[in-house]
Amino acid sequence: MPRYEVQILCPQCGTPHSTHVSLELAGDLGEAASVAEAYRDRNVPDILATVAGNGVICPKGRRLVYARDLSEVFLVRAAEPSDAVP
Repeated sequence: MPRYEVQILCPQCGTPHSTHVSLELAGDLGEAASVAEAYRDRNVPDILATVAGNGVICPKGRRLVYARDLSEVFLVRAAEPSDAVP
């Protein structure tokens, strides 16, 4: 199963920030998909709903920011161990 990192699209600076949460998903979403897209016709898993409600610190603005909705929470395919930089 592919592993995906959960990232929030920052409403302050417009770049994605890591939530430091990753999970394995049964389906293949490609390289990236918003949670809203990936779970359009299904219930969102509790962990993703919780992460969406938690803020992340924007390194540019140095402020706590939150996703406004699930279209700003992304699942981004994590690098495979063989792809990781040593």
